Amino acid sequence: MCDVAVFRATGAGVAAAWAAHKAGARVALVEPTDRIGGMVSGGLSWTDVGDERVLRGFARRFYDVATYFPEPHVAEEILTSMLDGIDVVRELPDDAAVYVDASYGSSHAQPEWMSPVMKSASFTWWFLMCAKTFLRSAV
Repeated sequence: MCDVAVFRATGAGVAAAWAAHKAGARVALVEPTDRIGGMVSGGLSWTDVGDERVLRGFARRFYDVATYFPEPHVAEEILTSMLDGIDVVRELPDDAAVYVDASYGSSHAQPEWMSPVMKSASFTWWFLMCAKTFLRSAV
């Protein structure tokens, strides 16, 4: 049983699961592969941060541990360590109150039940902005 199910353990997926967990939700992070972090831990981790004073929340915690150009295995280790208390599962639970799609938007990677709105990356970002408020009232 979970309150929030996040589909795919991309950087955005880990961030969404982390934010929901920190807000007090029971979270399942659905990743059908053995990889955590998506492009962040897949070799595309060169980051143009600019003014690091603007980093907050999840990004701040990640970069407090990582260098600004972490090697892929280091990024994956950091992201995996941020999943303490979060269930990482291979299949989508059917009992979540909220479902979040954090995949990269390729339709072949998404379950059929997801609506076009949920298939957009903007839904994940919207969730990250609203999760704390929503989950405080739901939990």
